[in-house]
Amino acid sequence: MTNLPILHILPSKILCALSFVIMALGANAQTIVTWGPSSGYVPSHTNASGLVDGEVAFTDSVPINPPLPYPNGEPSGTFYGGIVSENSGGVTIWRIANNLSSNGGTDAISAAGSLLAGESLTMLYLWNKADFQNGYDVVDAEVTSMAGTFYHTGAGASTLSGEIRWLVKVDGSYYVSDGLTTATTPQDYELNDMGSVDWYNINPAVSISTIGAQWGSPDFTNVEGVGIWHQLNASGSVGAAQGLVVSLDATAIPEPASFSLVFAGFLGVLIVMRLRRK
Repeated sequence: MTNLPILHILPSKILCALSFVIMALGANAQTIVTWGPSSGYVPSHTNASGLVDGEVAFTDSVPINPPLPYPNGEPSGTFYGGIVSENSGGVTIWRIANNLSSNGGTDAISAAGSLLAGESLTMLYLWNKADFQNGYDVVDAEVTSMAGTFYHTGAGASTLSGEIRWLVKVDGSYYVSDGLTTATTPQDYELNDMGSVDWYNINPAVSISTIGAQWGSPDFTNVEGVGIWHQLNASGSVGAAQGLVVSLDATAIPEPASFSLVFAGFLGVLIVMRLRRK
């Protein structure tokens, strides 16, 4: 009997199902992080973790969110990062603020502290690969988009300006995008083409407020973490300058090498099934 190619001898129905699976994996970006908007992360204003002597020292291994679990099981509740202020009083508020009327009654990640003219408050929040959704904690992710809602407030906010930058972690290094200006009311931001903006090195273990040189060849096919960088700058005295994250979302597709492994795995299983039926 002539040996037929494996694709010819596999049952047509199985091949059809396999095709649909492969097409779905390759074509549809899936959510890997989704924090908010929700009023259910905490039942009331709840202090987060890591604030010591006016600073939240950067960490990508110890969560800085309030202790889990959240009461309603909201997703992406575990995150990392750091917060630093140039003011001598440091960071005075670090919490998940509950049910804020200023952003439509939802919760927000909130850090605050007084600032004088020329001083800044910088926040960096990171969601690690280990906590990615939809199986991307084990499959390499090619990030396709990021979006979120952010704003800032404070007594004397007319002398306060804010800036956000998208954040990615790739091969153990961190990068932030071009900056976008924040306002004193919640604003929606989105990045639907990761390569459409410039990216810059940042070493948060040394300084979360210092942006380095431009990333020469951005590559988003093996992203190990995503997040947001948020900095407030005062041109006058501001009481309780506050940066707020209402939501953050990121989507991804399987990184090509992982996609090939998935296909090979499916094909291997089907071959074994076929041989056992003989």
